[in-house]
Amino acid sequence: MNALRVGTRGSLLARTQSQWVCDQLGSASLTIISTRGDQLVDLPLQSNLEKGLFTKELEIALLSGSIDLAVHSI
Repeated sequence: MNALRVGTRGSLLARTQSQWVCDQLGSASLTIISTRGDQLVDLPLQSNLEKGLFTKELEIALLSGSIDLAVHSI
C-alpha cells in the first residue's frame, strides 16, 4: 500500500500538527502547499479576508488527487 499524502501549509504550526496526524496514521507523508495567504506576507491580514485565503490551494490539491487528505488546523 502506498503512503497517504497529507497536504498542509508550510508554517511551523501547520507542519507540526500535520506531522502528528502522519505519525498517528503510520504510513503517511507530508506535502507542503503554499497558499495565497502564505504568499501575501506584506499586507495586513485584515485587508486579505477573502474566503479560502489559507485553504483554497489545499482544497484544489485534494480535489485534483495530488493529496489524499489535508490538515489545516487541529
